[in-house]
Amino acid sequence: VAAFPPEPALATSVIHAAYENAVARAARNIEVPPDLAAPKHVERGAYNFQAMCAGCHTPPGQDRSVQVQGMNPRPPDMLELSAERSPAEAFWVIKNGARMTAMPAFGPSHEDDELWALTAFLQASKGWSPTEYKAAIGQARTKFKQGDGHGHSHGATDGDAHASPSKSEHEETPHDHGGHPHPQKPQADQHEGHEHPAEGADVTPSQNADRLFVALRAGDEKNVRQLLDPAVLIFESGGVEAGLEDYAAHHMPHDMAFLAKLDSEPLSRQVFDYGEHAVVATRSRLRGESRGKPVDLISTETLLLERQDSQWRVAHVHWSSGAAQ
Repeated sequence: VAAFPPEPALATSVIHAAYENAVARAARNIEVPPDLAAPKHVERGAYNFQAMCAGCHTPPGQDRSVQVQGMNPRPPDMLELSAERSPAEAFWVIKNGARMTAMPAFGPSHEDDELWALTAFLQASKGWSPTEYKAAIGQARTKFKQGDGHGHSHGATDGDAHASPSKSEHEETPHDHGGHPHPQKPQADQHEGHEHPAEGADVTPSQNADRLFVALRAGDEKNVRQLLDPAVLIFESGGVEAGLEDYAAHHMPHDMAFLAKLDSEPLSRQVFDYGEHAVVATRSRLRGESRGKPVDLISTETLLLERQDSQWRVAHVHWSSGAAQ
């Protein structure tokens, strides 16, 4: 069951052929919107791709992340995606995901028009150069800067400017938020120097994990920024935010508002130290109230930290949670 080394070529061929045939069969009756190529759909899709997909499906001109290099099967690069699929097949895969891979199903958390916008972008971007991709993303960011382009739940406070068009997603399922697990009251040594949490070579990855939670819960954006790498890649509830500025503009304020209302009970933690990199994996239970409804979550967090100038900074975050049983 290990992801590395890859399975024999024959097994890969059989699995891939079965997958391709299954997708083609499932998508054969999907009706493609007649205005799919309209610029408004392509622009929205460009914004959604950067927010939801670019972390795994490497855009033109960018290097694959460490996480992508370790995935099996490897997620296709963006240009591979745009070349491989018909519009109906692309929409089906985006909506339904691919079992036994890292491709999630966005259907449960996004409206069809958002997924068709992604499809429109992939169709329009065939053969793009890095310059063309960068220009399209820049234009989309300017146009859609008031929204995050993806509708997964934040569990945020009332007046959420980034809410999905579907009210039930926020009002009925607060556990969709990727609640961040850490001790509610870290030990004294974890509070020392809190004004500058990323400083000091003696600060451990585990302590920095706690300090990130403390800063988010306190609404302390200054210290959150000191702890996160500027190029941090954040996976949360099926969405992707690539870079600190992307996170600060979208989910950070909602994460802060959500966590401020909850108590955290630590359940377990594992730390894997690889020298210049470390992984901190934490489970906890979050209890409290959000949007007038009780919250009781089992929450998981995986942080990839990198030593930068004798300081540990978070290069990758994966947050997820589910209702406590």
